[in-house]
Amino acid sequence: MKRITTSLAITVLLLVGAASAQYNDQKMTATIPFDFVVGKTALPAGQYVFLRTGQNQLLVRNTDGRNLTTVLTGSVETAKAASGSKLRFETVNGSHVLVQVWKEQEIIGSELYHAREGVEEAQYSAIHANNAGRR
Repeated sequence: MKRITTSLAITVLLLVGAASAQYNDQKMTATIPFDFVVGKTALPAGQYVFLRTGQNQLLVRNTDGRNLTTVLTGSVETAKAASGSKLRFETVNGSHVLVQVWKEQEIIGSELYHAREGVEEAQYSAIHANNAGRR
């Protein structure tokens, strides 16, 4: 019985390591030409790095590598793979709010949770991003 428990623990550790490794390439940079909100964090216009750090986590960094915020996400799926990496915004109570992140050639993107009241069509509904490779 002890041998089965040990084997199971080692298998779980190996699976966690493999799951973590699959997110290393999901990094993109984008220049956002307007102030915007990610989760509960307001950020000024500028260049940012968006990094998926786990299945349901998105980390936003500035270009100096400083972590600014981490938010929880859900999965959103489309029938056709994205032609390029994109960040989707909505206008909520007059602020641009990041609502989706799509990586080039993927059919599953990340959707950020936010309050849905006061939502309008954003003036800039999508910003194209560049894939940046590994962290």
